[in-house]
Amino acid sequence: MKLYELSHEYQAIEDKLATVDNAEDAQSVTTMLDGVTSAIEDKLLAIARVVKNLDAEADAIKAEEKRLAERRGAIENNVRRLKDYAQEHMEQSGIDHAKDDLFTVALQNSPPSVQVDNESAIPEDYWRHPAPSVDKRALLDALKSGEDIPGVSLRQSRSLRIR
Repeated sequence: MKLYELSHEYQAIEDKLATVDNAEDAQSVTTMLDGVTSAIEDKLLAIARVVKNLDAEADAIKAEEKRLAERRGAIENNVRRLKDYAQEHMEQSGIDHAKDDLFTVALQNSPPSVQVDNESAIPEDYWRHPAPSVDKRALLDALKSGEDIPGVSLRQSRSLRIR
């Protein structure tokens, strides 16, 4: 029987016990109640075993996720370090690209960005309110259009692309 069926049977036997008149019938109903109670306890202990097994499996998965995340981080660091190494030596050598049948390695200009040199020199027109912060988008647009704004400059960087 399933646990919910045992619970219903237990309730029915308990209701029957409340209406029993003589001691002989009460003893019989009590014996039935003990049997159902034992079966319910067995089911509950089986559920406890399953819960403990699932908890252990979840802990093992969590540990594996952590291990894989650390491994991924190490690999990503290696990729970043190798790309920085290659870019540094490409720039030193004056080589902008290398190509073969499988790969193209090239230095590519990144989109221009705003370099804030002195926040206090930036005109009020380029601040956002109520929380005062510099509006870098407006600064970038103004710098691209050729305006000269004190305290900021346009920065052009390069990055390594592998295709």
